[in-house]
Amino acid sequence: MLRDPAVFSSNIEDGKFRFLIGVDSMLFADGPPHIAERNKIAPAFSPSMFPLYFEGLRATTERFWERLAEDTNSKALKLDPELRKFYMGITIELTTGVSADSELSERVRNLFMGFLDGIVGPTFGPWWDRTVRQRAEIVEILTAIINNKLVNEADIIEQLRLNIQEHGTVRNVKSLLENGADILQVVLAGLPLKTGPNQTHDPEEFRKLVDLLLLLWGAGFFTTAATTSCGVFEMGVDTNIMQRLVVEQDEIVMQAGSTQLQYEQLEKMPLLDSYLYEIMRLYPAGNGIMRMVEKDVVLLGKKVTKGTMLFFDLQAALRDEDIYPNAVTLVRDRFMKKQDGGLEARKALVFGGQGSPHFCVGAALARLMMKTNLVTLLRHYRIELDPKQTKKYRLLPDYSPASEVVVNTIAKRT
Repeated sequence: MLRDPAVFSSNIEDGKFRFLIGVDSMLFADGPPHIAERNKIAPAFSPSMFPLYFEGLRATTERFWERLAEDTNSKALKLDPELRKFYMGITIELTTGVSADSELSERVRNLFMGFLDGIVGPTFGPWWDRTVRQRAEIVEILTAIINNKLVNEADIIEQLRLNIQEHGTVRNVKSLLENGADILQVVLAGLPLKTGPNQTHDPEEFRKLVDLLLLLWGAGFFTTAATTSCGVFEMGVDTNIMQRLVVEQDEIVMQAGSTQLQYEQLEKMPLLDSYLYEIMRLYPAGNGIMRMVEKDVVLLGKKVTKGTMLFFDLQAALRDEDIYPNAVTLVRDRFMKKQDGGLEARKALVFGGQGSPHFCVGAALARLMMKTNLVTLLRHYRIELDPKQTKKYRLLPDYSPASEVVVNTIAKRT
């Protein structure tokens, strides 16, 4: 029943939120309209694209930890803001092809971070005016990026378009995208937008595409940054966790006879997979899910009338002792084996639930980003937290270390 849009829909009546995210965003759609929007972008998230995304992700991640290691030579640093900047930058790079290290990426990142602050602010006064201006500037930049791709990457987009028409998704395009791949290239190949110079485009298609990118940015960076922060914190507090993860990835990487991490190796680290799912279960980045009641219904023995806005508490669901024994305890290998009672299916609840029509389309990519980041850290560095930190978490706006993650040392492993 919870998955039935005829009972609980995504049609949230929040004018401010819909204006900022996009009035026709697939976040607010259900049924055929939602499926149609997902199908447009599905090829960009096909398994064949992930090794191509990984190449750029690995290089950017290696530079990130190298820079942080240099910074901790002279001072302690707070890891949380660094992770937010990193994940926002890499999300922009993966979606648009704009390098995470470029001035344009920094400009867009700062605009978007400010824009996100405005989402939770009032809808009047200087705060709101600034948020609206920031959104307008982001839209202007994204429109220019889209136009530039349609002109300067026309050949690639047209070849991807033929590939999608032939296979229904993207296959065997490594040679075509040998100079780098991004989600926008593939999404454009699936849309009825003409390539080449001096073309007239439907402004409605452009608006929907910009709204999609804003949604991917918000969802992509928020979960990854919060989860990685908690993951590093728990490793720093309990070095046994860190050591087990180091042993696992050392064995996998060394078996291949190469010191450089390869995409295929990430799929062979069950402990790392389990650990990330457990971090997301115990410390979910989102507090819950909003749904509109579309008809009178009895829920948990109580009558709920049509038009009621419901908040489903994700944090409570993920700490249900009937489903997760020792639910308030971090069990690093909880998801390493298939469990009775549907535990395997529930490990993806933080992404919307496996099989749900609203299951996060970018869930696998988010996991790739986090796994690449943590393995790069574990492979090349040892990390030491500030010993004054205590294991306390704050509940709002998300589960995260109350003092943030303060790192004293990030040093090369010997």
